[in-house]
Amino acid sequence: VTVDRPMHSVRGGLLFLAIYLSGCLFAVVLSLTVWRIHPFGPSRMALRAVYGRLADIALDSARLLRRERADFGLWARHAATYRGQARAALETARKVLAKVPNSRVDKRESYENLLLALADTERLFAYLIAVTDACERGHHNLREPQRAARVLSALAEVLLRIGRAVSEDPGARPAPQTGKAGDADHPRGGQPRATSAALQRRLQKLAGALETALGEPLSLKLHAGPLDIEPPTRRELGWFDAALDNVARAWMTLKANASLESIGLRHAARVGVAVTAGFMIVRTLHVPFGYWATMATLLILQPSIAGTWPRSIERAAGSIAGGLLAAAIGVAIHSPLGISLVVFPLVCATMALRTVSYSLFVLFLTPSFVLVADFAAPAATQWGYAFTRLGNNVLGCAIALLATFLLWPSREPVDFRTRLADAVAANLDYLMGSLQHAGGEDTEVERLRRAAGLASNNAEEAFNRLRLEKLESSLADRAAITALALLRRVAGTATRMRLAAHKTRADAALIEWIAAVSKELDAHLRSGRQGAPHETFSRQHLSLVEADAVNQVSHLRRLLVEKASGLEEGAVKPVLS
Repeated sequence: VTVDRPMHSVRGGLLFLAIYLSGCLFAVVLSLTVWRIHPFGPSRMALRAVYGRLADIALDSARLLRRERADFGLWARHAATYRGQARAALETARKVLAKVPNSRVDKRESYENLLLALADTERLFAYLIAVTDACERGHHNLREPQRAARVLSALAEVLLRIGRAVSEDPGARPAPQTGKAGDADHPRGGQPRATSAALQRRLQKLAGALETALGEPLSLKLHAGPLDIEPPTRRELGWFDAALDNVARAWMTLKANASLESIGLRHAARVGVAVTAGFMIVRTLHVPFGYWATMATLLILQPSIAGTWPRSIERAAGSIAGGLLAAAIGVAIHSPLGISLVVFPLVCATMALRTVSYSLFVLFLTPSFVLVADFAAPAATQWGYAFTRLGNNVLGCAIALLATFLLWPSREPVDFRTRLADAVAANLDYLMGSLQHAGGEDTEVERLRRAAGLASNNAEEAFNRLRLEKLESSLADRAAITALALLRRVAGTATRMRLAAHKTRADAALIEWIAAVSKELDAHLRSGRQGAPHETFSRQHLSLVEADAVNQVSHLRRLLVEKASGLEEGAVKPVLS
């Protein structure tokens, strides 16, 4: 904005800086005095988001159960979407809890309660994975599928209510596993929590009804103890030492990117060239409000093609709607006071939607910025100006896309084949751990389950970025999608083993066979070596869930070793290399 509207005097520049500084100081004062964020506020909201994602799993499972025909593809999309979102929300909650200051962690019951709530969400997540895996077997294998769908819908509502309770009451302690009202209603150091205890008891009751409807021995176990949270850096530094520490880290970052191979350096050069080109275009053509085109270019450009392409589409859509909204506001409101009153709710909506949807964020950001930037000389009564700003946004999107594809394009830096190998190894490790501890609780197996979920998320995200870069689909794409969906099934089968009501004896031969297949797949995906073929494990004397595991591992091996080798070389390389 200042480049497009330069100030030709030192006095004018200093006045502008003073206004900007006063806004920064005013924001700091507001942060420290008005509407202060509670120390546990971010943690409670992060946990509420986790409960929301778990409710989404239950609701979508109920929706699929109500369908007469829900095939493998529908359940695969369900697992990739909703399990991935739940795992991401859980990891975010872990990080937020790890950042709670020392003064709030030590000897604080509220922090312990939040850790217990996080542990509950992990166990609820595992339970829902096992439930959806049982539902995926189809209506003909379930005892009462329609009843199971109704119970899942009710379960989702209870999860949402628990999430609201956690976010609104930081001192609430989860009800103990025993379910005794006397213990739950009088937590240590707090007021009665009858509502929280009732919700927990309702949850356990619904889990029992779901177990009956599915005909699957799955038990919901809560409150076995808090999870291990990665401890944050607990260094108490003075302001001078903290400043030196920041300078040292900035210097290390600068040195790490001081190379022509650096993605950051190439992105910086790309942004500089693209924004300068956009500025020259709008100045040469005397386009009014040309700063909006350069700002759109600056905000859309991302380090990789996969990041810029969807962001440009979202920004274009949001800018079009936002431009129309700005024009409508200009027609209805003419006075500076009226514009000031309208800007406040627009800014509130902009910040509230920032983490929800980029399109909605841009929709409200566009009129907010336009009305504020042109406050001194509002042109809101003229529709032509609104459409000029809209055209500038489209121009900025076009420049950003051209720069992304033509100026030192940065492709996905991660080797998808390696990510897929990591996901296969993590999920098969979890399967073997679950076989060894079927029907029981084990901290190490819980760690393996989390690692399997993270590895699957990472592989799916890398694959999606690659598809965005290629803007096409191939036979190898379908093989990769099927492999990732199979890994989600393997995790579901492993979780069913863990949550089985009756402990079964581990089959050493089966575990040994899975370990051998895992080793073969790892060697094939990482180095392309073809190992000795493994015979399919005999399904005689296996339980139903163990037979499912054998089928899934066998199918995975055929897909990645036998069938993948027959694909065209040109189709395999973009996705599996």
